[in-house]
Parts: sequence; C-alpha cells; structure tokens
Amino acid sequence: MLHDPGKLAVPAEILTKQGPLNSDEWAEVHRHPSVGSDLLRTISPGLDPVAAAVRAHHERWDGRGYPDGLAGANIPLAGRIVAVADVYDALTHPRSYRPNAYTLTAAVEYLTTNAGSHFAPDVIEAFGRMPELRPHDQVGIERKRIAAEFLDEVRRIDRALVELHGRIDDAVKAARTSVTDVFGVGPIVACYLIGYSGDVHRFPSAGHYARYNATAPIEASTGPKKRHRLNPNGNRQLNHAIHIAALGQISHDTPGRAYYLAKQTEGKSRKEAMRCLKRRISVAVHRQLRADTTT
Repeated sequence: MLHDPGKLAVPAEILTKQGPLNSDEWAEVHRHPSVGSDLLRTISPGLDPVAAAVRAHHERWDGRGYPDGLAGANIPLAGRIVAVADVYDALTHPRSYRPNAYTLTAAVEYLTTNAGSHFAPDVIEAFGRMPELRPHDQVGIERKRIAAEFLDEVRRIDRALVELHGRIDDAVKAARTSVTDVFGVGPIVACYLIGYSGDVHRFPSAGHYARYNATAPIEASTGPKKRHRLNPNGNRQLNHAIHIAALGQISHDTPGRAYYLAKQTEGKSRKEAMRCLKRRISVAVHRQLRADTTT
C-alpha cells in the first residue's frame, strides 16, 4: 500500500478506467512514483529510504522504465524488490483494465520470462526460491506465523480501502462540490478539505482561512531581503491535503507549476516556492468552498 501514495495525484477516472489508457493518461500515471516519493519525504526524513524505493519501483532493469530511466544496479535494491512484488500482486488480482487475474503459475512464468529485461535477475531468482524456504526451528515457525497473519491483515485493509475509496467517491459526487475543480484535488483530498474546513463562512477572508490551515507563512527576515518560514501552527490535516494538491500541480504542466518555477526564478528556495504555491491553492480552495454554499 505504501508504494503508491503518488496515485492520490492521479485523477480517479484514470485509475478506474475500463480498458487501455491513451498516451495522455499514461503520462499522468507515469508521474505517480516521483509524486509519491516527494510526499513521503515531506512527512518524515526517516522515510527517505522508503521514498527512494517508491520512486524507483517502476524502473526497469533494461533502463526503459520511469521516472528516471535507471538501469541495472543503478536502481536501488529496495526499488527492484518492490517492482517484482508490485507486478506479482497486480497480475494475481483483478484490475479495472483486466478483470481476470493470472493464476499463480502464470504470474511466476511472466516474471521469470521478463528477468533481465524488466526485472532484476537476482531478485527473480530469490523470488523463485521462496516456495522452497522452510523454517528450521521454533523461532522460525513463529516468525512465519506472524508474517502470515500480517499479510492477511494487509489484504483485509486493502479490501477495506477499495470499498472506502468507492464510498468516498460517491459521497463527493453527491456533495456536488466544486473544490475538485482545483487541480490536484481528487475525492480523498476533497473529503479532507471539506471535513476539516467545516463551515467555511467562519473564515471571512482567504487570509483567515490561510492562517487556519497554516499556509500563511511567518516572516523570518534577518536583513533587507524578505524571507518567510514554515508556519508550524494551524490545522495540519488541512495543510497536508493542500500539500498533496500542490505536489500534483508541480508534477504536471499546470499554471501552478509555472507559478512554482517563477517563484524559484525570483530567488526563492524550493521549499519557499512550495509554500507560496500552497498559499495560492488555499485561496482557490476557500473560493470554491464559499461558492459551493451559494449553489
């Protein structure tokens, strides 16, 4: 589940499309590893190794993958491992574009056939030996039992998430909110924005709303040049939702990305430019939430 947080920035209609994607839709999908990696890095520096694996899990051994076109041993080991696990999971479960799952034998055959082109040969070799592994003592038996229980729980949560995403999508459609018109705001982010904002009329201006969601920066100038720093206060859940929308915007050819790059050209750091973009998105969200109350 943790390897695909970047799909929060991919439109739901693409993720659930029945049938093959066109070139523009594939371009949207191809951005999700970098978006997911950036998102994890903003949560905690301790997630940097996980973020590296997330960014690399769609790279190919032959260098024809994305987003960086890495090849061979240049692909982080964790990314090579996640790539095999991700494809195996995708093949053995139904998908919107492929309702019939592969049999376990067919999935293993697919992975083996593509060793050395798509997948790292050593990872495929290790994967093929997994059925032969058996615990040799009581400690090993207990570890295997705990791992099996953990996997069962992960599968249960995964099924629950699929159902929950469906309910969230239906709820957002029923609400007829226009906040999803803001690029980067999908159904899940919209739920965060609507739920944590509450009655938007308690914020008489976009500035009041920005202070509440902590996108209003704090001035930290030490000289003639004005600088601002992160505002650690405010509603962090709202701030996080706006951050996801911002990552979606800078990962696509959008006015938001142009604004973000322009701020860097003016001399702002990447973090400062991101804070500027988040404030801009906050203004747009406030505007749309207020418009929803008049329709």
